[in-house]
Amino acid sequence: SSLITGSVFKVIVSTCGKGSKGSAVGAGKGYVGLGSGVYTVLFESIKGSTETYLDFLPMSALFYIVAAALPAMCILPGKSALDNEKPADLTTALHFKVLYIGLATLAFLVGGESVIGLFKGHDNKTSVGEDYAEGYQSRDFLVTFLVLLAWFGPIIGIYFVPTQGASENNDEDTEKPADPEETQPLDKDAYDEPSPDALSLVETQPLDKDAYDDPFPDALDPEELQPLDLEHILELERGDHNLLEMLSTPPAWLMLWTCIILVGSGTVMTNNMGEMVKALGFSSLVNSSSMTLFSVAQAFARVLTGSISESALQWRVSCWGPGTGIARPTFLVVASIIGVVAHLLLAVAKGQVEFIIGVALSGVAFGMSWPLMVLIVGELFGTENVGANYLFYDGLTSALGTLTISKFVAQQVYDSHTEGNDVDCYGSDCFQATHFVVAALCSSGILTSVVMLYMPMTNRAYQFD
Repeated sequence: SSLITGSVFKVIVSTCGKGSKGSAVGAGKGYVGLGSGVYTVLFESIKGSTETYLDFLPMSALFYIVAAALPAMCILPGKSALDNEKPADLTTALHFKVLYIGLATLAFLVGGESVIGLFKGHDNKTSVGEDYAEGYQSRDFLVTFLVLLAWFGPIIGIYFVPTQGASENNDEDTEKPADPEETQPLDKDAYDEPSPDALSLVETQPLDKDAYDDPFPDALDPEELQPLDLEHILELERGDHNLLEMLSTPPAWLMLWTCIILVGSGTVMTNNMGEMVKALGFSSLVNSSSMTLFSVAQAFARVLTGSISESALQWRVSCWGPGTGIARPTFLVVASIIGVVAHLLLAVAKGQVEFIIGVALSGVAFGMSWPLMVLIVGELFGTENVGANYLFYDGLTSALGTLTISKFVAQQVYDSHTEGNDVDCYGSDCFQATHFVVAALCSSGILTSVVMLYMPMTNRAYQFD
């Protein structure tokens, strides 16, 4: 999975031009966010009485080969092609509109199917035998067809959308050559005799040699010149950083801290959603609906963050950031603020409404971090090693965020509120302290993101003075 993710976003960051890179990364991350939900809906719609949940694995393998491996080998450019010549970015706004329609349709189908399932009586009261007995009757090939259409339709459709190069070539082809009859012959006699004014140019004045004895009268004294900072010049010229070079810069560690917190604040929800719902005394149906809402919210956050952050680079404002335009790390500040609000709301939630709102906001904060990691790593540390550099963030943030927040913090708080030998915890105190800790950590993410935003390396990357 990491190899595929790194390769895909390496190609996107390396080939997309200014104005489309953020939208492309956001759309790609949106498909990643909805992937698990799409696979689940597909499997549930085709599973019959003869299939078990282990059959999910061959289905996933089939789509991996048909929808990922084969198209990648046939369509994507190779490394030699990227090194020799960067492909032209011919995308238009219509390409992204087609992809957004597909993503919105997938989100509607995934979320709608989950909500419909809540009202069909699919709860934990049904025994395993009854579930398999009714499995064949639950097949819904219409849902299968709609999901596949929403998944592959837009991707295939963008190949038939006119590109920028096509429209420019059409304009050049329609330009008519000049009519030979409309051209005027040269008047040869007009050039036989030189102009009297031209002859006067020969009457030039002699040079005043003394006036040029000191060619630079206003030049600085050599003793007043400052020595060149060679290391600073090399840093500006090099642009591309490998992993060790990236980790030697302060922005890399500031961003790492912020992303660990944002990713951990999301995984603590996905790993403990069932326990949170049970502790608050909600119906088991709230668990599945909350997970679906979290998935849809984080998927939309991925898409919108990539698109809006790309557009914000061109906004002529200076209300937030070191100069005109809004630097990409500013959205890490926004994501951290949303994380604070989400977990404070979850800490005090007593009813289902505020709980679900908190879940949705936590999904937004979690989803915003993923496209920002890809884009900021490529813009700050170069595109030559963006695959390896991004995967460092992708893997480490998931591992440390999940281990520290979801495992140590959440489990310690949960276990401390269980009574006697009971393994289950009931009441708002089971996760309240966890949410307060996560809110405090997100507050520290606001600070590290602001510091990163105003560092010289960030200013140079986004051309802010």
